[in-house]
Amino acid sequence: LPSTVAVFDDLALNRALYLWLAAMAAVIEPTGDWVVDNMRATTAALQRFPGLGQRYAALRAAQQACLRILV
Repeated sequence: LPSTVAVFDDLALNRALYLWLAAMAAVIEPTGDWVVDNMRATTAALQRFPGLGQRYAALRAAQQACLRILV
């Protein structure tokens, strides 16, 4: 993982993203299919680290808001 993440203007969201990426790295089992691997890793991370559920929801909402701005 990088030493810092600065995707969002909000420091708390960047911290949540860093923790989320660490959780994903802990559970991902690469098969060569990037999309499927990440979908499975998301499910696994939420099951293994249920305390990240609220942070994951906040990250999804923030990402969706960014995408709406681009459209």
